[in-house]
Amino acid sequence: MSMDKEMIKTTCLRCLAGCGMQVHVKDGRPVSVAGDPDSVSGQGILCVRGKATLDYVFNEKRLTVPLIREGERGSGRWREATWDEALDLIAASFSRLRDDHGAESVAFIEGGSKGYLDAWLSRFANKFGSPNVTKAAQHCFLPTFLGSKLTYGALTRPDFEHPPECLVVWGANKHETALPEGTRKDMTISEGKTLVVIDPAPTAIARKATEWVRLRPGSDLALALALINVIIEEGLYDATFVRWHCVGFGALKDHVKQYTPSWAEGETGVPAEDIVRVARTYAATRPGAIFSGNGIEHYHTNFQMGRALAILRSLTGSLGAHGGDIFWQRPPLRHNGDPELTAHGELPDDVPDVNYRDDLIPLMPFALHQNLTSAMLEGVPYTVRGAYVMGCNPLLTWPESETVRKAFSSLDFLVVADLFMTPTAALADVVLPVASYLEIDSVHVGEFVPEVRATRSITSVGQARSDYGIFAELASRMGWNGGGPMRTRRSTSCSSLLA
Repeated sequence: MSMDKEMIKTTCLRCLAGCGMQVHVKDGRPVSVAGDPDSVSGQGILCVRGKATLDYVFNEKRLTVPLIREGERGSGRWREATWDEALDLIAASFSRLRDDHGAESVAFIEGGSKGYLDAWLSRFANKFGSPNVTKAAQHCFLPTFLGSKLTYGALTRPDFEHPPECLVVWGANKHETALPEGTRKDMTISEGKTLVVIDPAPTAIARKATEWVRLRPGSDLALALALINVIIEEGLYDATFVRWHCVGFGALKDHVKQYTPSWAEGETGVPAEDIVRVARTYAATRPGAIFSGNGIEHYHTNFQMGRALAILRSLTGSLGAHGGDIFWQRPPLRHNGDPELTAHGELPDDVPDVNYRDDLIPLMPFALHQNLTSAMLEGVPYTVRGAYVMGCNPLLTWPESETVRKAFSSLDFLVVADLFMTPTAALADVVLPVASYLEIDSVHVGEFVPEVRATRSITSVGQARSDYGIFAELASRMGWNGGGPMRTRRSTSCSSLLA
């Protein structure tokens, strides 16, 4: 291969799947991307988002220099600034808010999980002294995870290596949102297994299903309770597994008597006879597995839905069985919520977060979006006056957009670090240009398989910097130079991740 052409392996981070990617570089610039056939996560496949990587990275609308607001908030009047000027202003403004109103007056916000970068945001917030960290977790992953954890200790995954005889895909559209996972499901379909899809929408996988259950949006919990009712009332559960591995069966049996298929028909729009048939199919076709997606987590019943799915898996004895729902062991790296990485011990115990009035989801570690907007606008339980927003656009993704706009407009100081000028960034006092995943060195643990992959710094755009580097520079200005991964200016410190 000539010196002006090369292929560099890295990891696509458009979602948490972390698919392997080959980047073809000519004269120092990426010119094309392809799936890496050596990747366990991606299996040589890139979805449409991965294929659009170069359009994303080199988009003409990318932010390339730090911007400081000059006009009225939201007026669109900015001036370009140096990194030192922007970072000095942020450090001074946040320090002033902390000194005048307490560290809890500043919130730290991100969108979807970003792997180990989550730990750096939490670490900065904890060292700053603010308990108010939030992300999309309240309606993405965490309800299902906590439902599983509080039922049988950990999250499970379908065992696609030994394809289930019956696969239930509930509120997930992986063929269009996480293509490698959709491909794994195709193994089940191609081998003539039973595929049940529960989804209001006619997704790609719904069109391939043995049985498509088209329920009313938001009625998932009612359907799950009715399935549990049928499995128990008709004695379709794995009696041996329940006897030796489950507690509280009697109480569960009494509780679900009221959730009959006839009742669920009124709640879900699914005929009672269809509910009975699906329950019998899932319970009798073993081993079975349930794969759920974010579709079930966008409603107020999301945590209980996570519990209900965990109970269904338990009743049928699918846990730990080949072709069932299995527990897989993470690679020997710290997870992104590790207390040592996040410096959780440095957060004062006497500072309440804005969730003081919410105890509906046990162990909820993040501030709820609606509570943050209330704190900004109403001062309940205290006033949030500043925010650092990392890769998130609350004006488009949080509920009640107009209320969110008023809340963020009311802040004394707002910083947004992003790749593009989003509606939220347009309200900021300082906007920081952030590097994409082709511009940083880091480590990623696969979401769907226990695979660790490197993310390589292959190119650069303008003056964009990594989020890791931004936090490190701000930490330095705050005087937090004493050890720990926050000192790393360019990337994740690999040595700090070893468990």
